[in-house]
Formats: sequence, structure tokens, C-alpha cells
Amino acid sequence: KFQLIGRAVISYLIFLLIPIIERKKDTERYIQSVVVNTGETLTFSVVLFLGVTAIIGAVEILLFNIGSNLYYYIFTFSASVFGVTFFLSRLKGVNENMEDYDISGVGKVLLSYIVIPLIIGYTTILYIYSGKIIILMKLPKGIVSHLVLWYMTFSLFIIVMVTPLVKENKLIEKFKRWFPLFSVPLIILAFISIFERVFQYGITENRYIIIMIIIWLMFSMVFYIFRTNVKIVIISLISLIFVSLYTPLNMVKISEISQNRRLEKLLINNGFLKDGKLIKNQDADLKAKKDIIDIVDYFYNYYDLIGKNRKVIKVNGKEYKDKESFVTEIGVDSSWYISDIKEINNNTYVEYIESVDTGNGIINIGNYNYFVSGEKFYDNKVVSSEQFEIKVISKDEIVFISKNTKEEIGKINLKEEARSVYAKVEKEVKEKGESGVLIATEKMAIAGEKGKVRYKIFFKSINLRKDGEIEKYWYDIYFSIQ
Repeated sequence: KFQLIGRAVISYLIFLLIPIIERKKDTERYIQSVVVNTGETLTFSVVLFLGVTAIIGAVEILLFNIGSNLYYYIFTFSASVFGVTFFLSRLKGVNENMEDYDISGVGKVLLSYIVIPLIIGYTTILYIYSGKIIILMKLPKGIVSHLVLWYMTFSLFIIVMVTPLVKENKLIEKFKRWFPLFSVPLIILAFISIFERVFQYGITENRYIIIMIIIWLMFSMVFYIFRTNVKIVIISLISLIFVSLYTPLNMVKISEISQNRRLEKLLINNGFLKDGKLIKNQDADLKAKKDIIDIVDYFYNYYDLIGKNRKVIKVNGKEYKDKESFVTEIGVDSSWYISDIKEINNNTYVEYIESVDTGNGIINIGNYNYFVSGEKFYDNKVVSSEQFEIKVISKDEIVFISKNTKEEIGKINLKEEARSVYAKVEKEVKEKGESGVLIATEKMAIAGEKGKVRYKIFFKSINLRKDGEIEKYWYDIYFSIQ
């Protein structure tokens, strides 16, 4: 739950804030001492735990059995008793003079000659990417917001940690002075990246968190350009967490409003909502159906992240307390559950619907007598019924064999069938020009006869390399034996 994590983070930030709230100077040096103390405490606690468990392990191996519960008690003692006591004993007093406090030489070398150069190198790469975006006039990838924000948050932490060292190290002094200024364009890049996703798919809790971090980082970096005060940075972070969890503008409420608006727009644009009423429309675009199902799953298949009641769909003022009542009104059936569109090794994917549950192998079905999923051949080289069996004789070929006569009654080359299917939809795929393209179910099917086998194959997806060669495919087969 985010509420529990939020309380823990707020509590720790208040723990850091209270001792420095009245300090006129050396606030960053006090924070530095707490961080170093935390690292030392973790190191000592781990060493104590490993050392004692090694002794007990030797006793159990060489002398007598002690019992596994003792390891848990040792861990509890190391973390809760020794760790907490050691940490609190080394905390500096609220009024204690910090002028003589200094981190170790190893710590200075780590910050000055390893951490800061790595941050500068990473920043350079992001600026090169920004230049590429400007030259090509393309919007940044969605992942850019993550690549920028988590490193930027770490960099802000490093700025706080190195502030006490600016007078003795010119590299640190220049880093602290110039990095906040150079960070602003990158934060704007992250902002553009995440809002591209918001524009396409609306706000969710995860995107809300990213937006709030962007706001906090922009405020903090701009603030650090003009003056240094870690108290303001901590207070602003506490405020943002409080707003995100405990106000009417919390992440769940805003996400619920955004996704409801997105859903209503999809319903109107695709003919499911007319004159304020929901109607069925099986002729709607496959992509629209997939988007609607994704939103429905968001509302009803995931619990709220801040411990409140589940979110509900609201359309034209009417609330739908459960998934079934909503999907029934718009006529959702199995054809709506479209597979995820994926990009792997820059290959082209053609996908349409998820496979039917095939139970234990071959079953009777419709106009054809039998049905088998290609997934059955991944784990087994043979699937059987009472009259015949199907064997995999190569990667792309299956053969039907009569159990009575032991004769081959039909052979299908699956790759050839996949090529024939792709030839039918190749023009449509290239016109859409995407790495993942949704194709109607019937267009992904091919029927034929081989020997005594009459069949129809539905290809659920076809994966092609850039050279046009088929690499993988997933399929279901409906067939009859004549």
C-alpha cells in the first residue's frame, strides 16, 4: 500500500527535518552525518548477523542441532536492538556544533572522483539524446521520464551530501553550482515524455507519481540555482507526498477521474454511447475494444494503491459497481480480449485475439470435428485422440497418423500456411506502419485440405524479421478427418 510507504517516508523526512529546523548553518553537514551513520549502522548490523550465524552454523554442523528459530531471533536482535541502539547512540545533538564533523577520505574520493563524474557522464548522454530529438523532430520515448527522474533524484541527494565539501574541492563546487541549471532542460524533457503518455492513455497512479516527482525536482533544482536550503527541499517533498495521499487531489481520485473521461471519450467515438445511453456495437475497431477492456481491467481488477475502496466506472452520471454490469451493457465477448502488442528485437508482430482454453488437448468443436491449440506442441511432440494422433516432425511441420492403420493421413507445413496468411494482410500491415498491428480474426485464418485432413488454421500472431522472413507464430487448428 502506498499509504503505508508514504507514512514511512514522511516519518523519516520529519525525523531528518526536526533537528535542523532551528539550525542556522551546517544543515547539510548534519544530513551528511545521518546518512553516514545509517550506512555504518547497516554495515555493523550485517557483520554482526553474519558472524553470529556462522558460529551457530558451525555448532549445528559439528556439535548438535539448535533449531532454525534462533536465526530469526539473531536477525531481529541485529536489526531492532543492536541496529537501533547503535544508530541512535551516534546521532548528533540538535545544538551540537558540526564544524569539526567530516566524512572519511574514502567517502570524499568516492563522491569527488567516481559518483560526480558518473553523474556528469550520464547527463551528457541525456543531452545527446535531447539533441537527437530536436534534429529528428520526434517526441521522446516514454521511458525517458524514468531515466531522467530517478537519476535526477539521486543527483539532488548527492548535491546535499557534497555541499559541506564545496570549499575544499573545486570539482564539487562547480558541480553544485552548475548541475541544477543543466538539470532543468532534462526535467522539462521528462515532463514532455510523461505527458505524451498522459495524452494518449490518461493519468494512472504511476503516472501521477512521476508527475509529482517532476514538479518536486523542478522546484528543488530551480531553488538550488539561487540559494541552498535543504529544509525547503524536505518540506516540499513532505507536502507533495501529503497531497498525493491524503487530499481530494490524491493519486487515486485524479486517476479515477482521468480514466473515466478517457473511457467516456472512447465510448462516444466508437458508437457505444449515444444520447446518454450505452449500446452494443460489435463493429467497433479492434484497437478501441482493447483500450476499453484495458480501462475496465484497471477499474475492477486492481485494488486502490492507497487503501480506499475499489474504483468504479462512471458513465454519464451512472456508476457501475462491478465489471459484469458494465461489460454486459456494451456487449463484451471473447473476441474483445486482444493480446498485448509487443516489440521484440524490432520484429513486426501481427496479433489479434488470445487463444481459447483447450483443456486437455483435442476436443470436438463446431463445423469441424476437432480443435487443438499449437501451444500443446510446445511441451509435447504428440497429441492424441482415440482414432488418430498428431506428431511434430520438424519445427514447422505436423503430421496426422491413423491409430488403426498407422498410416499418415495428412501433413501440414505451418510456416507455408503462415506465409500465405501474411501475404493476405501484408499491405494492411505496411500501411499502418507499426511494430504491432491488430488484424481481424478472419483475415488471420487459412483453410485447406491435406490428404484426409480438412482444416482451418487461425494464426494468433505472426512474428517477422525485418527481412520479411517469418520467425515465430502462434496458432490454433480446427479440423476434421475425412
